[in-house]
Amino acid sequence: MNKAADSEKQGPFDEYKSTYYGVLGYFITTINGTENDPSTNSYWLFYDEQTGASLEFGMSSYLPFNVPPSAITVTIAIEWNPDVTMKPIPPPYTTKVASGTTLTEIINKAADKNPKGPFNKYSSAYYGGQGHFITAINGTQEPPDSTKDWLWKIYDKATGKLWSPFVDEYKPQDGSTTILKFISS
Repeated sequence: MNKAADSEKQGPFDEYKSTYYGVLGYFITTINGTENDPSTNSYWLFYDEQTGASLEFGMSSYLPFNVPPSAITVTIAIEWNPDVTMKPIPPPYTTKVASGTTLTEIINKAADKNPKGPFNKYSSAYYGGQGHFITAINGTQEPPDSTKDWLWKIYDKATGKLWSPFVDEYKPQDGSTTILKFISS
């Protein structure tokens, strides 16, 4: 779907939203404004024309691999104001991944390794040509009655810089700590 959105900016997959569930993968919640509707049991599903069956898993596919010799160690963390979120700051997650692994892949790995951990469920919106924009992590999102704009931002601890919130373009470096910050603008 990402390739379809990137190659055809005004096409049927131009914008979609999804939620990631640890171990299961991504599930689509909205395509171009058409949302799931649990009250009518209407959900986005993948349909296999060859078998005539709906696919019983998320839209992401996981291809296991052995950690290559060029493995790097990265840490990801979540940071927010506990007075605003009413939740304590969860512990960071450190792992080894292949050099060039995106932040999306690292978050997914954290969710798969610890289905009850802080990265176990996140929602994002995909924008063609830009990537996934995180909208919620483990239920923490912009309050509907807020007078401020709340956003998830990527913070590189080594450089002290805030980065674009598009997680599939960001590739942490060896020994880095990447913090997903929930901040108001």
